[in-house]
Amino acid sequence: MLECYEEIRQVNRLKKELPPKPYCTNDLKRGLKIRTRAVALKKRYIQMNPPHQKRFITFDLDYETWAYVAEDFNLPQPLWCVGNVQNGHAHLIYGLWHPVYTTSVAHVKPLKYLAAVEAAMTRKLEADPMYSGLISKNPWSSEWRVFQTGNMLYDLAFLADYLPELKVKPLQKPVAEVAGLGRNCFIFENVRVWSYREVRNYWGTNKSLTSWFEAVERRCAEENAKFSEPLYGSEVRCIARSISLWTWRRMDPAGFSEWQRVNVNHRWDSKKDMGLELLSEGLTTSEVAEELGVTERICYRWNQERKSDIITRSRGAEIPKFLRRLIR
Repeated sequence: MLECYEEIRQVNRLKKELPPKPYCTNDLKRGLKIRTRAVALKKRYIQMNPPHQKRFITFDLDYETWAYVAEDFNLPQPLWCVGNVQNGHAHLIYGLWHPVYTTSVAHVKPLKYLAAVEAAMTRKLEADPMYSGLISKNPWSSEWRVFQTGNMLYDLAFLADYLPELKVKPLQKPVAEVAGLGRNCFIFENVRVWSYREVRNYWGTNKSLTSWFEAVERRCAEENAKFSEPLYGSEVRCIARSISLWTWRRMDPAGFSEWQRVNVNHRWDSKKDMGLELLSEGLTTSEVAEELGVTERICYRWNQERKSDIITRSRGAEIPKFLRRLIR
């Protein structure tokens, strides 16, 4: 296994990784306040991650825990186990060696990978899947029972080694099962695709970027309302801002035509690959045409290409009987 972790000698240095003005509070029922980092570190609850970055992953355990609960589930030790003295419930906080950026200009694949790892660890730890992760119990607060159980920052690949059941397909799950960062991915992906076409209604009109942002924010709010535990409004606005700015700057008429061309080619290539596979399994051209919704003439052309490819690869050698039947 590659070394996908980093040892932290002074864990308190991670205070510098917190947002400069995080959300914080002493009582969640009274709402969240934005304060300086120095003030927020004195509160019971604090925002660990900046708006566009994920450096810490937090899991909400709604059962009585003890310091090394991760060992019971065959998982690496987190940085902190921050527990409630009264009921034993706790937050497990893991640190990432390389933070994952969550803006629209960042790569989507690392974001999906992180969402899948977070969802798999949530299931394994039997943590609360509806916990949003925005606010955590403050590991530097004296109000909690805090165990510094580890001093490692992990890479996503390292965490994934402990999750053999991991599937990086968070968007294919029912909405009710999307946990943590998966909700952000769900909203981002669905609204992103919608925005590519919708932005055309704002071309060549007197509608401004502000109007477009409001339209995207409404769409994000609709997707967010599907969750039984929606994201905070600030997170939804952040997603909407990223999508609206990117599409406004990139999806002009020329950009939209290029996007359409790439999508059509990708879908056509996928359909052709499926057609070749069905033909190789013995289906007739008419059966394949009906299955894929294309003309029989196209399937005939695919079949001729397949036969030519088989003959070329044989390089003049004697063709076995089972291949002769396939290329008749």
